[in-house]
Amino acid sequence: MNTYLKKVLIYVLLKYVLFFVVLMIKQNNFELLEYDNIISGGTVQYIFFVLSIPVIISLIFTVGPIYFSFKSKNLLIIGFVLLLTLIFEYFMYVYGTSEKFFFDFNGLLLLIVSLVVFYFLFKKEINDLKF
Repeated sequence: MNTYLKKVLIYVLLKYVLFFVVLMIKQNNFELLEYDNIISGGTVQYIFFVLSIPVIISLIFTVGPIYFSFKSKNLLIIGFVLLLTLIFEYFMYVYGTSEKFFFDFNGLLLLIVSLVVFYFLFKKEINDLKF
């Protein structure tokens, strides 16, 4: 499997795992980590249910564009594609989880987590690129 493709897949999975950890900390809700929930399987079922839909949508709409933008080896194209995918993902998150349509703080947290994970996974590739 291509290195870019592996990193993009890891990016999608890792950003949602970290995002849900950030939400647990923000809401001070660590129920999923309680011993009884882990033993009963409730944690695994919840994680599978909650992570499956956003990850599948993100895989469908972001893996291809980000992967092919890296194949172009042009920093402007990668930045533009990343911006478009983040905007799309923000509005999909806000529309799917909130009654608000324009601003949602959790959607903003998702963008921040996405950018941080993207930077740490792809900083070597980004530094090697030209404009």
